[in-house]
Amino acid sequence: MDKSVARYIQSGRKHHGFVSEKVKENHVEMLFMTSDSENWFPRWYLTFCDYAEILEPESLKLRIKGILKKADEI
Repeated sequence: MDKSVARYIQSGRKHHGFVSEKVKENHVEMLFMTSDSENWFPRWYLTFCDYAEILEPESLKLRIKGILKKADEI
């Protein structure tokens, strides 16, 4: 996640399985452990997805793409 945006999700991330973070040069790498990668987590991620990238798992990336595709059909 872009370092300039990471501070804005600090209060909400604990509700989504936040475990740890590593601060890099211009971004923050965060680790989440959640059991709801099908519904709540991907929808929360979409609120800031233009500033963040999912590294893994691939299934979460596919779920988000599916949500975006469905929204594009509306």
